[in-house]
Amino acid sequence: MVLEEDVKVSWSDIDVVWAQELTGLDSPDDLWRKDVSIDCTLGITPDMMAATGGVTSIGTGADKTVKGAHVLTSTFHRRESIVDVFAVSTKFASSPDGQRWLHKFRAAYLESTEKMIALKNAYEAGGNAEFEATMVAFVDLTKGLPNADEAIGLYMDAGF
Repeated sequence: MVLEEDVKVSWSDIDVVWAQELTGLDSPDDLWRKDVSIDCTLGITPDMMAATGGVTSIGTGADKTVKGAHVLTSTFHRRESIVDVFAVSTKFASSPDGQRWLHKFRAAYLESTEKMIALKNAYEAGGNAEFEATMVAFVDLTKGLPNADEAIGLYMDAGF
């Protein structure tokens, strides 16, 4: 969460332009390219990388970058501020069935995380069909990203 102390502005200091989509057409990134009056955008990592040319780069206006665009802050800089949490009730956690389920869940989560890290490392080292297929399945499952390339970009920014 970006705090007012981080940017020294409040909601009354800005004019928000709401986007219809997370990525692709009518996304914050798309609107930013089309409307020069928009000074700043919030978007997902693959779009941010495309607009700026990289986490530490400044867009030149070439190759889909936005001239002068640079990253102010991202999950790259704040890896510990955005976390996923799995929560269950005390009643469930203390029951025998709940304890068995939680033990299986922890084991499956850790095993799948280790496998995905290995697949990601193999992908980064020269490609990995299983990693790419997993990203295609992720796109199909979530319907939140337009293609596997976007999912890969988002996944590459995650920490485990």
